[in-house]
Amino acid sequence: MPVVGQAGQQITLLFPVKEVSNRSTTGQRSWDLQGKWISANTLLVGFSTSDERNTPSEINSHHRSANRDRFHVFAQLGITYKTAWLLVQKLRRSMVDPEREPLEGVVEVDQAEIPFRADDSFFNPVKSGKILIAGAVEVIDRGANQAKPRRKGAKYLDTRSGRIRLAAIPDNSAASLEAFVRANVKPGTTLLTDGHRSYPGLTDYRHDPRTVGKMAAHVVLPWIHRVFALMKRWGLGTYHGLRRKHIDTYLNEFVFRYNRRFYRHVSFETVLGLASHRQPTSYWDIIGRDNPRKGMTTVRRRPRRRKTATGIRQDGVSQPIS
Repeated sequence: MPVVGQAGQQITLLFPVKEVSNRSTTGQRSWDLQGKWISANTLLVGFSTSDERNTPSEINSHHRSANRDRFHVFAQLGITYKTAWLLVQKLRRSMVDPEREPLEGVVEVDQAEIPFRADDSFFNPVKSGKILIAGAVEVIDRGANQAKPRRKGAKYLDTRSGRIRLAAIPDNSAASLEAFVRANVKPGTTLLTDGHRSYPGLTDYRHDPRTVGKMAAHVVLPWIHRVFALMKRWGLGTYHGLRRKHIDTYLNEFVFRYNRRFYRHVSFETVLGLASHRQPTSYWDIIGRDNPRKGMTTVRRRPRRRKTATGIRQDGVSQPIS
């Protein structure tokens, strides 16, 4: 049963979420939504649930389209731009499973530069800057449908990509690359790299460097460069260029979509399941600033009014205002 707050307070409705174990088939966790409404005391707390615009089916309208951003969300749901931006940012922060397993088997690792926007105008390659990111992707043998390490220097033919990881790094130093690998790749994994001098320090991994030389890098390391190419096109096509601020949340969104490209029917349930298990995150936490009204009592001259599907409704009043 939904739990409704007192008059004058924010109304929050609770839905139960049941975790379904399907790691054997998808390698990911998923949830079965047993109800309709978003839970209080989770990452998505703070949104009005007095109408049906915050139901899972409506939020799914954002998630299902890969070419949808905050402009489409606030236009379709009839909410303000700031509310749509906050909703999308909270959804992105729920796309990382805190219990996800590291990459293993055979993993291609490399780094790349992606352009970013410096202001709110459309992307301009002349004025754009560069963000350095590191990436890792599992190399899966098509015949065995799992990773099969081979002797050093051998070619990995008839393979496909598995799960990926992406993260922004400050530089190409050994400390930055080693920290990324250790955080995302299981020790003992075979690392296929371009022979950068920062990798030999990973002594607890099986390092299999591939010298690029004059050859195109995507020939030597095809899967990680395909990931980089798709991510760059996604960033330019969907967001018209990413920005340095919040870059990790955008990378997490791309990783989430890529890792579940074969299981899109359960990806949305996974988003809400992860969001329901996270602590609340406020707008001020996301933008990294202190709330100027923290600790102060809100004084209202008149009761607060909320926009609902049936019209404007005043707090404490059941009927909408005509």
